[in-house]
Amino acid sequence: EDLDRIRAFYYQSGYVDIKVLGVKETFIKDNSRVIIDVEISEGHQYKVGTIEIEGNKKYSSEELQKRNSLKTGDIFLPENLQHDHKAIQDVYYKNGYIDARIAPNTVVSSTDSQVMNIKYTIEENEEVFIDKILVTGNDKTKDIVVRRELNLKPGEKFNGVEMEIAKK
Repeated sequence: EDLDRIRAFYYQSGYVDIKVLGVKETFIKDNSRVIIDVEISEGHQYKVGTIEIEGNKKYSSEELQKRNSLKTGDIFLPENLQHDHKAIQDVYYKNGYIDARIAPNTVVSSTDSQVMNIKYTIEENEEVFIDKILVTGNDKTKDIVVRRELNLKPGEKFNGVEMEIAKK
């Protein structure tokens, strides 16, 4: 568990190639203490290189990149990549593109081994509109109360973000 925490610490500091090479335990003569040596290879601390978005037709690349927290030259943090992926996904989900697929891909730069380039490939698919809202299984609460909490109505574009809020 401690080794996983060490890996996670480095990983979240931009050292994506962190490796634990070995662990050595040394017992002190009176057996009341132990010294643990952990040998690691940090690898490179990656910086963000280019950020590309392809396959987007409905929204411009500039509009989508405004939502990114990772910028060129920043330290590459995987959790920020996940945050940015969700932010781009939410743009589509809010506007009826429930089947939109956003695939982030990271590649080490061919010109600088300490730079991580990011490419989002988007498959927008079609807008989805709400046809009917069926409420079932409710014995104590009236349908109108459940529908009021949804903030979604038949005939509107599906809003995936509002649906997530309603589920919560």
